[in-house]
Amino acid sequence: MGTASLKIGENASVSGDEGVAASSIDATSYFLLGVEHHSAGDVRSAAQWFERAHAADPTDAAILSALASALLEAGQATQSIARHQEWVDRQPEEAAAWFGLGRSLLLLDRHGDAVEALTRACALRPDLRHYADQLRAAQMQDPSPIVHTGDDD
Repeated sequence: MGTASLKIGENASVSGDEGVAASSIDATSYFLLGVEHHSAGDVRSAAQWFERAHAADPTDAAILSALASALLEAGQATQSIARHQEWVDRQPEEAAAWFGLGRSLLLLDRHGDAVEALTRACALRPDLRHYADQLRAAQMQDPSPIVHTGDDD
């Protein structure tokens, strides 16, 4: 991917391929750079810009959402789980946070935890068929043993 640039103010610009001092731009500018990289298909760079935006403004839900999603798309499972968990903790009523958490957990074959997260997402948004489809797929992949409580003999 080529250099991503964003005009900051009247006479300054920031390039995605150069070091940028944290004090020189704000969270919104970092976020917009992330969006630009994401739109160009470079999700790893987008995640880095979203991470900078989140560091600059850790209270912004849109930035956290974009960061968590970019990490998931980039296959960075451990980081994606951490950011989705942060999002779930902050907004437990947000179905997309639970859905992303479930998908992230699946990347690490944590099927039982993924099923729990996806079940919550489906409960919050029963109208979204792809949530139910993902839940069914996770349930089918879950290698958890069936526990028998009685004597089968």
